[in-house]
Amino acid sequence: MHYVISDIHGKAALFDKLLKVLQLTKEDRVIILGDMIDKGEDSPGVVSIIRNNQDLFYPMKGNHTAMYCQWYMDPERKWYDSYAYDSYGQFTRAYHSRRKLNELAEWMQQLPVGLKLPLHEKTFLLGHASTRGILNGKLNQRELLWNGRFIRELIPVDGCISIVGHVMTWCLRSWFGDDSGNPEIYHNKEKTMFDIDCGACRTGVLGALRLEDLKEFYVSERT
Repeated sequence: MHYVISDIHGKAALFDKLLKVLQLTKEDRVIILGDMIDKGEDSPGVVSIIRNNQDLFYPMKGNHTAMYCQWYMDPERKWYDSYAYDSYGQFTRAYHSRRKLNELAEWMQQLPVGLKLPLHEKTFLLGHASTRGILNGKLNQRELLWNGRFIRELIPVDGCISIVGHVMTWCLRSWFGDDSGNPEIYHNKEKTMFDIDCGACRTGVLGALRLEDLKEFYVSERT
């Protein structure tokens, strides 16, 4: 089975809780749709789970991953401008090694920004914020990592199912006039566009989508 999780944002305990709910096997694959780090209290824990199980996870780049790499790999900027989130401090305390910090940044920098996945006569397009260009192989990093308008416009890619994160689902629903604060996965009526960013750091909820049957799974810090 194939599962997709997005915007974990350093919530390692919640991530581990969700993985236990999924009851994964050696045959399963989990696509991480960007933004493993920042905001939460344990970015090193999230990264460790993913890097220690490389046969299970397919991690992708998000805008926060890109921001961290841009900051870390610019020595002049790093000298005078502290990183906007505590991830660097967390990694420094966890690794105690400049070499390991360098390796981490290099690993995050090379993560893919878009994925086209044919599966059971369906074609899934996966990108952190947008899937435009993935079908024809024209990958624009700024579009794929930053374009929050993509999911708000709800213009599907013909013949494909698009899955993104980046925009918290409760916020997306509010944009469409639903102020319930519901953090669950959002999809259009045709189920051709999905937003799976449940806003873990804001709502305490993390979700996963199973691609084979589009079943949703959730865990919460409150239960």
